[in-house]
Amino acid sequence: MKNKGIVFLCAAVAGIAAFMIVTNGDSSRNNEPAVSGTSSSIFNFSESSTEENVSSHTIISYPKPVEESSHQSSENSQEINRQPSEWYKHSIEPSVVLESSEEENSYTDSVFYTQGIYKNNPKGYPEKFMRSSAKTLEGTTIIVSVFANDNNTAWTFDQQDNDIRYEMMKNMEIACDWLEAQSRNYGKEADLIFSFDYASGLAYTAQFYEDATSEMTGEVYSSEMSFAENYIDTEALLERYQADNVIYIYFFDTSFSGTARPFSLSHISADYCDYECITLYTRFNEIISPPATMAHEILHCFGAYDLYYASEIPQEYVDYCTENGSNDIMFTVNMGDEITVDMTDLAAYYVGLTDYCSEVSEWGLPVAERFEQ
Repeated sequence: MKNKGIVFLCAAVAGIAAFMIVTNGDSSRNNEPAVSGTSSSIFNFSESSTEENVSSHTIISYPKPVEESSHQSSENSQEINRQPSEWYKHSIEPSVVLESSEEENSYTDSVFYTQGIYKNNPKGYPEKFMRSSAKTLEGTTIIVSVFANDNNTAWTFDQQDNDIRYEMMKNMEIACDWLEAQSRNYGKEADLIFSFDYASGLAYTAQFYEDATSEMTGEVYSSEMSFAENYIDTEALLERYQADNVIYIYFFDTSFSGTARPFSLSHISADYCDYECITLYTRFNEIISPPATMAHEILHCFGAYDLYYASEIPQEYVDYCTENGSNDIMFTVNMGDEITVDMTDLAAYYVGLTDYCSEVSEWGLPVAERFEQ
């Protein structure tokens, strides 16, 4: 692979900062809709407090804190309260240089070419699309969770850390359940598999020697990609779980006072982003990352665009969403244990649940990556 430079630009869009990666003409940025404390913001989280509904998607359980005492049992504590020196065996320096995905090899040589619904590529999808780690929401997707330290934050795995990790597991479970239900609404089957159990091969710890949490900067993608390449046997995991797709989520144990919001860098961000990665801040703007945030970022990994600022999506359509109070999950997200925003036909089109959405031609929106010529 040949080296390419990366430049990060900051642009104010609709009153928020949007970061873009620019490389040879490809530029995009996927970050979470802003949280605002004023009702005038079109990106407000809305409160939702309904009964939790967790269904049957595949998950290996993680010990729940004992409600009576808010402490783990001694047995569970032995399982998850280990010393950092034992957990953080892998470290990545921030000097990794991103490389282009322009390769002479066929997509069948890619670690992400699997034998599931993409076997022999019967639909003739573009090679660029076939090289990405997450293709369509249909099929089986493994979600690799990495609990990462950076220069500002650290997982100590004390009781507070265990509690926040449980919240992340619970919210991930709700998000995956919702995504599977939306897939069934379009006649597709999606199975999202994740686990915080290290024996599953789907959970890891990492140390990044850089600032990955004080602001939303895509520069951390270099380290995330390098970690996945060097320490995660993706091919073995795809085979073990008979999976079609893989997504990598890097959990940083941030504080409530942090202002940086979760974001993803995926194949729609730039061609070299073969590894679909989510940088997930556990807390920000006085909230814990809710299930809708997680579902929003996962959808980016399958090709869904943000609708709350203009990038590939034209400003006219952003204005249309604003004026009509769109409830599209790619335009807004909600707080609470229930996801109350919508999977629209447009989001479903981009993530492969349907091959048609009238708004694409009506508004001159980009075609889904799997249909690019």
